[in-house]
Amino acid sequence: MNKCFLAYFDILGYGNRIGKKRVTGEYNIHKKFVDRAKFSYEKINNEISSEKISYIHFSDTHVFYTADNSEYSFGSIVLSSLRFMILSAISPIPYLPVRGSICYGNFIADKENNIYVGKALREAYDLERKQDWLGCCLSHKCIEKAKNFGVFAQFKEKGLLVEYQVPLKKRRNYLSYTINMESFVRVFGKESKEMPITNPKFWENIFINKGLNNSDRIKLKKEDKLKLENTKKFYNYIEKIQNQFGE
Repeated sequence: MNKCFLAYFDILGYGNRIGKKRVTGEYNIHKKFVDRAKFSYEKINNEISSEKISYIHFSDTHVFYTADNSEYSFGSIVLSSLRFMILSAISPIPYLPVRGSICYGNFIADKENNIYVGKALREAYDLERKQDWLGCCLSHKCIEKAKNFGVFAQFKEKGLLVEYQVPLKKRRNYLSYTINMESFVRVFGKESKEMPITNPKFWENIFINKGLNNSDRIKLKKEDKLKLENTKKFYNYIEKIQNQFGE
């Protein structure tokens, strides 16, 4: 058994957006998401010349986990998660919303027998499902483990991790640190005209699958509208405080 950091992501509204497609169409979308995930963590591993991040997926669930509980591993999983969220939001078809959590704890990964169990996985699953927006937050155990890392302080300074009352279902809140996608340009030093994260229309386009054929677009349900509004509120908040972040 190994203590590690684990990030858990789900594609939101999977049944409405993908599940009704023909098998070949569903496969092609899954393949694109797997490619995005692999790019997200393999680039990190290559940059630090170490396999700090591993990846598994099943259906619409995508999981990153670390080899250990070191500071490098924490930094690697946060950056991998940021890349995955950005790629899911801005890459050409399909534009699909994802929601996630990053937790810390015991985890067993038996790749040979395809068995993955542990408290970190269970807690990440529970925390992801409780949230009511398009975002990714850290569990309190994860924060407690990482708060004294130098990279944690750097991420806060750059605005990659922002303390926020994360919206939960049943109109509850969870005070945590959440990944701020708007920080992508500052963190990676790249500019993108396709990434107007603080523009509310950006999120509406993701929810209705802009870029797909008209027949594939969906009508927003009541629960989708609330997730959308909660996400907009967060990036409105980011827009107000972003001059506090360092380069």
